[in-house]
Amino acid sequence: MFGGLRRGRAAAQAGAWAEATRAEAVRLAVIAETADACIEVRAFQARPEVVAQRGAIHGVLVELLRKQAGQGARLSRNFARPWRRCKAFALRCLH
Repeated sequence: MFGGLRRGRAAAQAGAWAEATRAEAVRLAVIAETADACIEVRAFQARPEVVAQRGAIHGVLVELLRKQAGQGARLSRNFARPWRRCKAFALRCLH
């Protein structure tokens, strides 16, 4: 009789512990998802600034390359690569 009660109490305690562990896991999962969402929102908020800065840098680079070309420098290969990068960057940022 007493052995059955003891085993029943131990089983109930184990069940309560398992439920508390599951609840903690759910709480941690919610915290992790919330943190991930906050980081993603911050990244999207910062993106326009980064795009503007990189666009300005690319614009300066293209202008310098044009000036060099105007002075007679041979820029066929040196000019093409940065120009392609600028165009690719602009296309990525617009989507």
